[in-house]
Amino acid sequence: MGETETDTTKRKVANHILLDSATPPNEVDSEELATGFRYHHIASGHSFEWQSGMPAGDMRTMLAIFGAKTLATNEASQVRQKEGDTGDQVGAIRERFALLETGKWVDRTREGPRVDLDKMAEAAANVLVANGKVPNEPAAITARVAALRKALDDPKMVAQIRQVEGVAAEYAKLVGKATKTADDLLAMIS
Repeated sequence: MGETETDTTKRKVANHILLDSATPPNEVDSEELATGFRYHHIASGHSFEWQSGMPAGDMRTMLAIFGAKTLATNEASQVRQKEGDTGDQVGAIRERFALLETGKWVDRTREGPRVDLDKMAEAAANVLVANGKVPNEPAAITARVAALRKALDDPKMVAQIRQVEGVAAEYAKLVGKATKTADDLLAMIS
C-alpha cells in the first residue's frame, strides 16, 4: 500500500527576531541571549522592536519576551481578522505596547452576551422549519422562536443548540458573518 503526502503550506506573515540589548540591537540565535525582539511584518516591510530592559538569560526576561511576542502576534492577527491583510498590523502592535507603557491593559470586557441570543433562536427555528420539524406558518415559527429564546437563557443551551447541524451556519447568515459554500470549498482545492 503506497503512502500519500499532504502538502499543507501555511503562509508566513511575520518574522520574530530575537535581539540583544546593544544599541542598535544585534540579532541573536537563542532566548538565553535575548533581551527583546523585533516583529517584522513581511508584506508591508514594517517592523516593531521591543526591549524588556532586563538582563539576558534571566527567566523573567525569557518569559517577558515570550509574552511580548505572543501579544504582538495576537494584535496582528486581530487586525487581519477584522480588516484583512491590508490592515495596519504593525501600527496596532505599536498602539497596544504604547498602552502598556501607560500601565494600562486593554479593556476587552463585553457587556451582554457574545452571541446575539435573539438571532440564535431565530436561526434554530429556521433550521427546524427547513427540516420539516415545525410548520412553516408564522404562528408556529413565532412560538418556536420564543421557546428557543427562553431556553437560550441557560449558557449551556447556547452551546448545545449551536451544535445542531445547520444552526451555526444559519446564525452566521442572520448576523451577516461571511460563510463559505460547497462551491467555495471546491474552488479552494481545485
